[in-house]
Amino acid sequence: MRIETGGYELERLPDGRHLLRLHTTYAAQTHFNGYAALWGELFLGDIQANVLEVIRQRAEGQD
Repeated sequence: MRIETGGYELERLPDGRHLLRLHTTYAAQTHFNGYAALWGELFLGDIQANVLEVIRQRAEGQD
C-alpha cells in the first residue's frame, strides 16, 4: 500500500459545532489488488476512526 494524499475537511454546522472529516487516497500495488484494497479500507478506516475519537475527546475536554 502506498498513501498518496491525505487531509481533512472542517465543516461548520448550523448549531455552531464543527464536523471534522479525514480523507486518505492510497494505491494498492500487489498481485491481489482487490484483496489488498479491502484490507486497506479496513486498516485506514480504523486508524482514521481512532484519530477522530482522540480529537473529539480532547475537543470536549475528556483527555
